[in-house]
Amino acid sequence: MSAYKRPSFRSLTRSFVTVKIGPSQQEFVVHKELLCHYCGYFKGAVSGKFREANEGLVTLDDVRPEVFELFVELLYTQKLDWGIYAIFDNISWEDLTQLYVFSDARSVAPKLKNTIMDCIVVKLKRDGPQLLEHQINFVYENTNENSKLRSLLVEFWIFEEGCASVEGRPDSWNETFLRDLVCRWKKRYLREPADPDSANPEKPRYEYPDGVCGSFHEHGEQDNSCFYDEATDTFELRVEIS
Repeated sequence: MSAYKRPSFRSLTRSFVTVKIGPSQQEFVVHKELLCHYCGYFKGAVSGKFREANEGLVTLDDVRPEVFELFVELLYTQKLDWGIYAIFDNISWEDLTQLYVFSDARSVAPKLKNTIMDCIVVKLKRDGPQLLEHQINFVYENTNENSKLRSLLVEFWIFEEGCASVEGRPDSWNETFLRDLVCRWKKRYLREPADPDSANPEKPRYEYPDGVCGSFHEHGEQDNSCFYDEATDTFELRVEIS
C-alpha cells in the first residue's frame, strides 16, 4: 500500500475512474487518488500503461454492486454505516463477508480491512453466527489458509454455535472448513483447561486467543492503532488513516 499520506478531500482532483460492476455493468465513478491509495489492485490497473489506465475504466464482473457500494462508502468515510449499531440491520452477512473477501483479494489497505473485520466481530457477538453453509463455503473458496476471516469463523462457530450444529445438515460444508473445526476443537478442548466457574465445567471459558486485534487484525510495522474497544464492545473515533 502507498506510503504517502492519504489524500484529503481538499486535495482530490477531478481525476476519476469509472468502475463497471457485475453482470449488469452498474457504473460507479470514484476519485482515482482514493482508489489508488487504498487499493493495490486499482493502483496497478489505472496507474500504469494498461488499457484501463488510458480509458479510466475498470470492469469487475465477479463483484456484486451492493458489495462495491459498501467499498466506496468505506473509501470516502473510513467507516461503514455504524449509526447506533444500525449496521446490524442495514448490512447483510453476505454483503459483509463478500466485502472482506473482495478487500482481501484486491490488496485493500489493512486498516480498511480491519474496519470490516470489526463490524463482522460485533455482528457475530450480537446476532450469533447466522451464516449459512454457502456463505462459509464462499469464504473458504475465495481466501487462502492464512485468512483472518477463516480464523474468525472457525473460532466463533466452535464456541458460540457449537460443532453439533453441523450434524444432520446436508453434506455441503467446505472440507477445509470442517478440517479447521476439528483441529481447533482438539486444540481448545484437549490442551486447554476447563473453566471451573462455568456452568459447564467441561467447557473452557471462551475468549479470542489474542484478543480481536491480535487474532483477526492486520497491522503494518508502525501501525498499532485499533478502532474496536473490546472492553466496552464499542467503537471510538479512528485515528487518521495513512
